[in-house]
Amino acid sequence: RGAHVSSTAPIRPAHGAARVSCLATAGVLALLASPALAQDQNAECDDSLGQNGLTACAARLAEQADADMAVAFAKAKKAMEAVDRDVNEVRPNPAGAVEALEQSQRGWLAYREGRCIIAGFAERGGSMEPMVVSQCEEEMTRARIAELDEWAEE
Repeated sequence: RGAHVSSTAPIRPAHGAARVSCLATAGVLALLASPALAQDQNAECDDSLGQNGLTACAARLAEQADADMAVAFAKAKKAMEAVDRDVNEVRPNPAGAVEALEQSQRGWLAYREGRCIIAGFAERGGSMEPMVVSQCEEEMTRARIAELDEWAEE
């Protein structure tokens, strides 16, 4: 499972039948990009939904985080294109900032996938495992968005 990268399309995570993800504990929630996001997640995914509802809710939140990351990636890519233009005026054919951004995104996506599978092992085989993986993916993606936003602003 890999994400295909082209120079015109944002790098997006691969999604397959095995894709599952979620935050397992309040401690993981604390790592979200902002306290407001954690509050929104708690409001949307409360215990009254039951385990199936919580798992579906966590998957929706992870999907939304992926969509938000695609937007942040596009902004960061525009910033890196500007860096490439500026550097190219000084020194033609330098190593590309856009290429470096795309490489970092591919590596980050692979890391997130493996890291969140490991997080799911805490509930291995149980009904909470997919939720834990989705929560992990959302949490890590929100942190990545903050990083991409920082690069876009530089």
